[in-house]
Amino acid sequence: MKYFKSVLAIGLISTTLLTACKKKDDDNLTTLLLAGILLNTVKVSTAAELTTESADNYDENNYGLVTSVKLSKWLDNWTANKPSDISGNLVIVQSFPSGSYTKQYIIPTNGVKVYDWTSSVFNQSDRFAYRASRDNGIITDPNTLPTGAITDEILQTYGIDPTKDLIVFAAGSDRGAGTLASPKGSVYQNLGRAVYWLRYWGVDRKNVAVLNGAIDANGDFAANYISTDSGVLSAPTKGTFSVKDAYGKLDNTVLVQPLENVINIAKNPTSHGIYGIGNVFIADARHNTTTTDAEFTGGTVALTLGPSGAALFAGHIKGAKFTPWPQVVDQTTGKFKSKAAIAALWSDVSGFNSINPAGTGYTSGQTILQYCRTNARSMVTGISTFLILGKPTVFYENSLIEWTALSAYHTNAALRTLPSGHKFATDTAELTESGTSTPGPVYNGAASTAQYSVFNINTNATTTRKNIDEDKAYKGQ
Repeated sequence: MKYFKSVLAIGLISTTLLTACKKKDDDNLTTLLLAGILLNTVKVSTAAELTTESADNYDENNYGLVTSVKLSKWLDNWTANKPSDISGNLVIVQSFPSGSYTKQYIIPTNGVKVYDWTSSVFNQSDRFAYRASRDNGIITDPNTLPTGAITDEILQTYGIDPTKDLIVFAAGSDRGAGTLASPKGSVYQNLGRAVYWLRYWGVDRKNVAVLNGAIDANGDFAANYISTDSGVLSAPTKGTFSVKDAYGKLDNTVLVQPLENVINIAKNPTSHGIYGIGNVFIADARHNTTTTDAEFTGGTVALTLGPSGAALFAGHIKGAKFTPWPQVVDQTTGKFKSKAAIAALWSDVSGFNSINPAGTGYTSGQTILQYCRTNARSMVTGISTFLILGKPTVFYENSLIEWTALSAYHTNAALRTLPSGHKFATDTAELTESGTSTPGPVYNGAASTAQYSVFNINTNATTTRKNIDEDKAYKGQ
């Protein structure tokens, strides 16, 4: 009887805590971890629980998408002006695109640390693009989120504690010209992955942000905030933080949807049976600088790329809508369009591109599945839904670089990478469309399977979530 009462009491306390958390519409880490400890179970998040909705005026945001107005206020006096629920430092992580230009750095102040992560101190630059080569069971993808060990190493090297600090990811410069061939906003591909990376590993929404607009653009920062001397950057201080200790009982892996789930979604977007997501709206964020919709329609198969050349086939995931990423960015300023303008795009996706039927778009209660070729361009559209509109958003992490590698029915048998009938083959009319809604893919007879040797395609695969399971195990789940 005492055991039963103890269990009942624990259950009542945990229920109360989680109900309070839900009422606040927040994934407050302390509450969730306390509930997890009491029950000795893992809190498995849903997509709806992880999203962030911006204020209509971006200047009012303390996390998610922040502006130079708010950042300047923090730089003026971090101790006095920092958000009330942040007890640590403001950590600004800058990155720069390739090219020759004068770099400008935010000048650190008391309580504010600034780092340049353009070049990796580990001599493995993919880590600072928030990518690592990992085996998911069916392929070894070079573009997957870093492991827990790499994540801990990065954060410990810079002494960052994401349970206390506010981490702002910022682009030093945006080299886009604001044209079809050179759109502004590509910098958000890395910045979006940075937020996605930390949220996946458990970091609370209040501890991570992206700067709207590049540091050197639009004259947003007064001269006293910036310097061209990299010597102003903060010196890293070794830390001890680990995602295992902080987030061991918190599971945010719903953000990353593996191939097997995406296959189920393509077959049954309204009845897929996947925990944590609702009816699915599939969004294809690809944009080609020559013919905007070429990748989506499969009209020019050579424009759909594998690891190092034209992919085996082209088209898009069945049921996807075409949502090219530059449309959510103001091509004059390089900043995200207003919340209202972005909401209008998603409610009627013909505004993204006329290839979409007028009047079709996202409806309340759906979960948006974002993808592109390597889940980079989809980070830009992902910011627009995940951090601005506050709509449940998940990502196909391996995207079409994986999808278009798994052919069991190519018209040229020599270009098939899987045996006929393989459960993870994606080149079927049930899973892939071309044109706007034409069943089946467009095969590329000029493709080569040699480029896929880096993928180590496993024809005996029984899972496509091996890396996700490894991440759970790293945190002791």
